[in-house]
Amino acid sequence: RSMGMIQDITEIKQAEAELLSSRRKLSMALENGSIGIWEWNMETDELATDHRAAEMFGLDPGGGKRTFSDLQGMIFEEDLAHFKTAVSDCERRKLPLETLFRINRGNGKPRTVSVRAMMIGSCNGDPAILSGVAFDLTEFCERTDMVISKLNKELLRSNKELEDFAYIASHDLQEPLRMVSSFTQLLAMQYGEKLDDRAREYIEYAVNGARRMYDLLNDLLSYSRVNTKGEAFSRTDLQEILEIVMQNLSLTISERQASVSAGRLPVVSADRNQMIQLLQNLVSNSIKFSAGEPRIFVSAETGNGCHVISVKDEGIGIDPVYFDRIFKIFKRLHHKDEYEGTGVGLAICKRIVERHGGTITVKSEPGKGATFSFTIPC
Repeated sequence: RSMGMIQDITEIKQAEAELLSSRRKLSMALENGSIGIWEWNMETDELATDHRAAEMFGLDPGGGKRTFSDLQGMIFEEDLAHFKTAVSDCERRKLPLETLFRINRGNGKPRTVSVRAMMIGSCNGDPAILSGVAFDLTEFCERTDMVISKLNKELLRSNKELEDFAYIASHDLQEPLRMVSSFTQLLAMQYGEKLDDRAREYIEYAVNGARRMYDLLNDLLSYSRVNTKGEAFSRTDLQEILEIVMQNLSLTISERQASVSAGRLPVVSADRNQMIQLLQNLVSNSIKFSAGEPRIFVSAETGNGCHVISVKDEGIGIDPVYFDRIFKIFKRLHHKDEYEGTGVGLAICKRIVERHGGTITVKSEPGKGATFSFTIPC
């Protein structure tokens, strides 16, 4: 006789089949998604990878024992410091690792790789393991660069066409506008006695409108010329520039009994004529928006690789909610009957500063004056 045992392993076989199916699905997902798997033993420096991660890292998939140092040797020198900092932060602060770097494959095409990993530590003294995945982003980055390059070309072309249009429109409209203004004034001079008060009032409206339009076209012409008609940068003494500005504004300064004082201003590499235009706009604005006898202060500081030039007044000030608006073209905070101007001056200032690689900002409160500051690289 014989004795035996029967065991129902249906569930075990089903579990094995499900596990095998899951592994196949995972392998397909990793393959189709260009995702590699890697682990770094932080004590032995040993680096374990699957064939996808090895290929991304520029390592021989069939090679022998590999180390984390081998991987670092394949990373572009420009990206290595950033990579080491990310790994150091992960070790020190126990945060997930997430960084991007380029792999130097010798004569082959460089690869752009993104890695993400988690620190796996053990309470029993086993070495910590950094375990994660790697993504090959080379083709994605190439396509992105192509799209960005195409968009930049389109933007440059569009900006060039817009600048050309602004120049042509403002330049070609000036002559007929001068004729309208001149003949309207001539009409008033020769036939003024034959016209009633309302007719003379209408003529005055026409002349004033033509004058405002002429000023607007001039400012638009200046705005369009900042980049297209700018001169080469040269050694420019801003102290001398401020003296020229004060001579240009001498009549306004005298009429308003304004005072303009300044500390020592630096010598910079800049477009001389645009520096005159920039400082003249800022000083003129400070005088315009000051009550009584305006007091203007021009100062300079140097730090963090740039000069900071500030023009401060004690005028009516600006509400902070309008700080972004005032540097946009044709944006005015006051009606033309209160303060003359076209709303282009500060937009021109911003464009000049940006052409010189700097930024322009304002600090102000209503009733407490305003300080406009712009930077120019040293």
